[in-house]
Amino acid sequence: MHAIYRLYGTGRARATRDRLSRRVAIDSWPQRRRSGDDRCRIPIFRHGIRPTGGSSRWGFDAPFCTARSSHAQGQKRADGAWYVGVFREPAQLLEANQLWVEQRFFYPSRPEAEEWSQLTIEQAATDHHRLVEAFRPLYSGKWISSGASKGGMTSVYHRRFFPDDVDGTIAYVAPHSSGTSDPRYLDFVANLGEPDCQTKLKDFQREVLIRRGAMKDFMGAMASAHGDTFELLGEDKALETAVLEFTFTFWQYFDATRCANIPTAMSTDADVWTFFSEICSPLLWSDKQVLGFEPYYWQAAVQLGYPAVEESHLADLLQYPGLDVPSTYVVPGPGKTPTFDRF
Repeated sequence: MHAIYRLYGTGRARATRDRLSRRVAIDSWPQRRRSGDDRCRIPIFRHGIRPTGGSSRWGFDAPFCTARSSHAQGQKRADGAWYVGVFREPAQLLEANQLWVEQRFFYPSRPEAEEWSQLTIEQAATDHHRLVEAFRPLYSGKWISSGASKGGMTSVYHRRFFPDDVDGTIAYVAPHSSGTSDPRYLDFVANLGEPDCQTKLKDFQREVLIRRGAMKDFMGAMASAHGDTFELLGEDKALETAVLEFTFTFWQYFDATRCANIPTAMSTDADVWTFFSEICSPLLWSDKQVLGFEPYYWQAAVQLGYPAVEESHLADLLQYPGLDVPSTYVVPGPGKTPTFDRF
């Protein structure tokens, strides 16, 4: 296991750095088993431990929060460094220590030999369980697990397999989907907002596809500016995916105050692109993004599930109907044929 520990605070913390590193070095290369032949030794984590308000509040008897990373873990910041994460709300509110935990197979915790069969909910839960085994003898306070989105799901499933590892779990925006195209999302999204806004959103989706050529020109220019490409999916699939997920994303991150700003058939190509890329940029399905998020797509295709999206109003404009399922975004390779198993 690749582990980097940053400890801040009292002299006692500094004095125990070597002892803690030795403990985790021993425990951090477990043979994880589900069956006799299902074993894996892979690098998975970097961790950070830090106090909330400085050394005066930090202590081995303070609460301890394990914070799971989200999808963004697999991305690099503008300065080229890997996304590390933030000091989570539970740790701030509880004045607690925090252990930031990367997720299995997300960059930079990607093993050289990618055994995708080892990327399961149970295996990930075992990763977190081994960390609890390593750290809990040193930290006597109450333990809280937390995470948002993918991290929230990971917290819930860790608690499902190891209910006694923590005293509480705070899972932010953690969906529980049924199947790789869960139809329950369709009715939910269809009832968000006023009918007039829903009509505008559908018309806008069509307008983007009607202007496919112009939108692809904007996509190419933006990708080049970011040093990115669309070789894995291709520009048309990336565009259609962004269009299909546009309405879901609109209500996920924005609200009805933006309905009045939705471009129409009378708008310029530039105005359509600006609004489109702000709400649901096709660059989210560029090569860098697909590779960074691939572990999530794999898990969605085999266990986590994925939302269904409405496409009937776009049927005459789509080149790839039925495209938006998680297996679409799993890069083909040996041992990478996902089959959904509702654990």
